[in-house]
Amino acid sequence: MRRFRRELERFVAEFREAENLDRSSGELCDLLQRITAHEEALLEFVLRELAGSEGDSLDAVRSALGESHASDRR
Repeated sequence: MRRFRRELERFVAEFREAENLDRSSGELCDLLQRITAHEEALLEFVLRELAGSEGDSLDAVRSALGESHASDRR
């Protein structure tokens, strides 16, 4: 997980930089924002797992995917 964390931190930084370079408001901008949000959600998952946080480590990932927690659907 620690190695995954370092890679995700690098990816998040790279995609944020790419977002800042794209000044358009079109599809490319939207795609970059979605990719950044995806990487940020994965990073949040890893950070929660490494910290041993209570609760569901996948909440950020589910939120990024637009899904609710399984218990919320009942």
